Amino acid sequence: MDTEAWADLVNESSLNTSAVAEPAFLAALAGGWLVIILLTLWSMAWKGWALWRAACNKHTVWYVALLILNTLGILEIIYIFAFSNYKTKKQISNSKTATSKK
Repeated sequence: MDTEAWADLVNESSLNTSAVAEPAFLAALAGGWLVIILLTLWSMAWKGWALWRAACNKHTVWYVALLILNTLGILEIIYIFAFSNYKTKKQISNSKTATSKK
């Protein structure tokens, strides 16, 4: 096979396969990027809130752990609701009235 015939064969086969595979590939790629972007935004929101709570409570070890470990918000949610002394408005008002009565 001469070089011109080989070049024609390569060009012809690459055009045919890319025309068929490209739309499916781009659709899959776009869907994957959307998932990555949504997971990143989810994680950043929880991480920001947890880091803020850890800094306010002066929990240095928790702050460093939350900063370094990426768990898609799972560790951050556990910290906020279990370890950061998270109080609702009702609990805060009850504690204020309890201290004012003493």
